[in-house]
Amino acid sequence: PRGPYHLGGYCFGGIVAYEMARQLMAADDKVAFVAIMEGYAPNNTEQQNAILQKWQALINFVLGLPYWLTDYLQLVRIQMKARSRRMARLIGGWVLRFAGIRVEWEVKGMGGKARSRVAKIQKFIKNNLDAVKNYSPKPFPVSIKLLLTPNRLLKMQDLNRWRGLSTKSVDIQIIPGSHRTILEEPYVNTLAAKLKEYLSE
Repeated sequence: PRGPYHLGGYCFGGIVAYEMARQLMAADDKVAFVAIMEGYAPNNTEQQNAILQKWQALINFVLGLPYWLTDYLQLVRIQMKARSRRMARLIGGWVLRFAGIRVEWEVKGMGGKARSRVAKIQKFIKNNLDAVKNYSPKPFPVSIKLLLTPNRLLKMQDLNRWRGLSTKSVDIQIIPGSHRTILEEPYVNTLAAKLKEYLSE
């Protein structure tokens, strides 16, 4: 019921954990650290130019291809097919957005339950993205532990934002795997070992 608290979040959950730490510390509680696993940083500066953001996304995608390919080649055949379909949809959607065309998930032809589930997920993602867009936190003295795959490490803009959000320390650890696989065997073992190390400190 009392601190010091050890908080952690994966992807969007990293921002949630960071805000939890901010609120706890504002209430005079103690937070030992916030572990952020493959989490993108909130934009705590003025909104970037939309065209610049698109080009930055393209550069990040190209730089990340070797890491994606290495990870892809370690999958079994069934996983490869699923990953290929997902990547084709992702690239197609990104190209359309880059061209200024709004993309919605296709829900036509789905059954009632599946259609309802996709609509809920779509709304959930949109709410999260809107929340991040409107979230502009001020730095505070919390220890941040960033656990990143090599691909995420390339996104220096993200790293600089996290560094700007702590007036204490930001420790960066590179872990094997990709954004989608760090919570799966065998990569989750490295992640667990690193978290145990932080907790034992």
